[in-house]
Amino acid sequence: MPKFTFKHKHQLTIDDAKYRLSKLIEELKIDFGSFIRNPKESWTDYIAHFSFEISGGRVDGIVKLIEDEAFLEISYPIILIPFRNIVEKEIKRKAIELLS
Repeated sequence: MPKFTFKHKHQLTIDDAKYRLSKLIEELKIDFGSFIRNPKESWTDYIAHFSFEISGGRVDGIVKLIEDEAFLEISYPIILIPFRNIVEKEIKRKAIELLS
């Protein structure tokens, strides 16, 4: 499965970063509209596991917060390679926006 990893430094408290990133899937659903289906997200302390379906493929991701950094790792099936740049660009853009 192809993977996308992303690391971003921020100046928020870890709890504020968690609160803001907990809106990531909701924000992506707004941006992608009906293309995103079955969004799921669960947090344990400062680690989130999320998934959603887009164009017939499932995207799985993990968010890890450590003090002033957020780490995202996203994996998706080969069927979504044509949409790779769009998905990665939007997730990265939205995460940076939420952490600003």
